[in-house]
Amino acid sequence: MLALISSCTEFNSQGLEGVYYLQDSHPLAAQLLLRKDGTFIAEVAVAGVGVKDSAEGIWDLEGNTLTLKGPQSAQAASKLVFEARYELTHAQLEKILQYNNKDGYDLARKNYVLDLMYARYSRQPDIQPLYVYFQFSQGPTKKQLFSPKSPTDILLPYDPKKTLKKIGFSSASSSEATQWIDISPTSRMILVSLMKANKEAISFKLVEEIDLAEAQSYTNDESELKLKQNNYEITLYYDNSIIPPLIKPVDIFWQFQDGSVQQQIWANSNQSRLALPYTDTLTLKRVGMRMREEVAGIQWFDITPSGRLLYFSWKEISDYPPERLATIFHDMQLTIEPECLKLSEDDSHVCFRRK
Repeated sequence: MLALISSCTEFNSQGLEGVYYLQDSHPLAAQLLLRKDGTFIAEVAVAGVGVKDSAEGIWDLEGNTLTLKGPQSAQAASKLVFEARYELTHAQLEKILQYNNKDGYDLARKNYVLDLMYARYSRQPDIQPLYVYFQFSQGPTKKQLFSPKSPTDILLPYDPKKTLKKIGFSSASSSEATQWIDISPTSRMILVSLMKANKEAISFKLVEEIDLAEAQSYTNDESELKLKQNNYEITLYYDNSIIPPLIKPVDIFWQFQDGSVQQQIWANSNQSRLALPYTDTLTLKRVGMRMREEVAGIQWFDITPSGRLLYFSWKEISDYPPERLATIFHDMQLTIEPECLKLSEDDSHVCFRRK
């Protein structure tokens, strides 16, 4: 690493290229070299342990966000931690299924369903202000300015005589929409994702449409019911999901009230759902997870007797094995601040600084 740094003669002190050192992150020590050709090399070590590792990849800058990209690791994550998010009961599912026949909902009619979501996300890239257009079955097209500081939910008055037909989008500097999305005449709640890779133009995708009956099924509050009756609700959100890493096999334990246990194996991080056939003679008590290679330490989570669709999140954790240490630099995002490349993670703010 030091030899590489000393041979890097094209250092531009006015740009981002150069050598940075991680501060305020004991016991980790790290240094990062950003090259002019858009590549980086990083070295990281754990104080007092003698563990070192290095990583290489490419870096990219958009706005004030610096992103480090490394090749996907061929090493499977050896330690995972799970967190229970929420669950839906059989009664709740039956109510939702009157309006929405999603696979997960319908599957949970005859099964216990475990939904596993990777808990890591990328930071939202800088998005310039844009216009959102609303085209109706009759009458003029309306438009509204949307900026990163705008609320993600847009309320649009509903008029049965002129239903919403299309939603369009353009940059604030454009005079007309550059992308249109068709909307069903019965839709009242509309979910649209904003997708943007670094240096690429922003694009939009219709994720879900919900009619009035289903929208009102989610609440019993009179004011909210009236709000949904009199408006379209359009939600724009940034799709910032990250491809999950490879994992080692995880044993899933389904323990029932009578003490019996059924077991499954989860070995594919891209498989986000496991199902176990439901029987009315057994009531689920709790669910447990443990890496297959471990002999103790099952993570147990209590389940309500009527719980049927169980939502969990998971992420990998590091105990600083040499083969995994440098993966912290893969998909790392840093905020450019004066004299600091700031890493914000888990509410802990540390900086890479030049000496």
